[in-house]
Amino acid sequence: MNMKKTWIILLCVTMLFALVLTGCGEAAPDNANNQPKSWNVPDRPVVGLPTTTTPPAITNPIVGLLSWGGTIEESLIDYKQADAFKAATGYTCELTSKSDSATIIATALAQVANPVIDLVWCDKGAFMAGVNQDIFQPLSNFDLPSLEHVFESAIFPTYCHQEITIGGMIFAYEEFDKNGWPYPNAYFDLANPNYAGRVTLDQYPSNYTDFVIFGFADDDPANKIDQAFAKLRQIAPNLFEISETKSQVLEWMKAGNTWISAYVATMYYEAVSVYEFEVGYALPSEGIYSVPQCIGIMKNCPNQEGAGVLFNWLFGIDFMQNRCDTHGKSPCNKLIQREGLDIVGSVSDQIKNLDFNLIFDQRDAWLELWNENVLSVPRNY
Repeated sequence: MNMKKTWIILLCVTMLFALVLTGCGEAAPDNANNQPKSWNVPDRPVVGLPTTTTPPAITNPIVGLLSWGGTIEESLIDYKQADAFKAATGYTCELTSKSDSATIIATALAQVANPVIDLVWCDKGAFMAGVNQDIFQPLSNFDLPSLEHVFESAIFPTYCHQEITIGGMIFAYEEFDKNGWPYPNAYFDLANPNYAGRVTLDQYPSNYTDFVIFGFADDDPANKIDQAFAKLRQIAPNLFEISETKSQVLEWMKAGNTWISAYVATMYYEAVSVYEFEVGYALPSEGIYSVPQCIGIMKNCPNQEGAGVLFNWLFGIDFMQNRCDTHGKSPCNKLIQREGLDIVGSVSDQIKNLDFNLIFDQRDAWLELWNENVLSVPRNY
């Protein structure tokens, strides 16, 4: 056999041996990571959705939120946060709006046996009536990664503080300048006869009016409630009207119907950014009080899975930052970044807390005093 034929035979034997070895092993899988081919697994879980190996199926796409109209509705509709929620999660948020916190929590309490809404959002003074009657379920029932960035002091077993509001006044400073009047610095300035027919107060019951009551009572309404309502009685003749919402107050002021309102100081932001007119704001010398806004999930709510997703989203940085940027809110989130004037931050060391247990116990008695000393007093216009 010549040398050329010998090399050809050796080459053929080598190739055949290689083929035999290859056939003895398992073929490599098409997907070495064993991931489904139909979708890509994200590097981190989508906020508000459970961490699973397959996309979660949404059995009920509607999640019901019971809260105010006003700025909540503006955030969801005008600032398209409802659209953002749906795009991020696949769920649709349906808002049932009421004018005040007392009506919100009364609505929630009326449907405890068979809830038709999933989440409740209102001021803490009213919200505690629901907590005390055990209508909210433990947050431990849900996967809520957004709470990692919420202030620890804002997290409770069945609810969380979403935002903080502080009491104060807004006023039409151009009217004050035109008349040579000093700017207000106390709630009792609303009794000034110069403001006859131009003053607004929030309706009662309301924590925004509780700010005024606690201030007039020297932070001791348990013992000085008569003193507080005696001062409110002196303001009553100057009232233009009792308001139902912050939006209503701002509309009246923009139209020139009112010049000063005892409500919340952060309405300054809403006047400038939403209603596009300039106002002044003042923090009352009687004391600066705060009230958190709370969110809880109803027991036996109609959409258990969707409720957790919406709750988590409402505490996420995107929604909270939008509330801060568009309405000047002070959300309870460590990641919030505020540009420009920070009303709440500038007085954080002066803020006082309302006694919500006292308010809850005395609400009916104070409502009678309100009707007698405010609503029944003739007005000077």
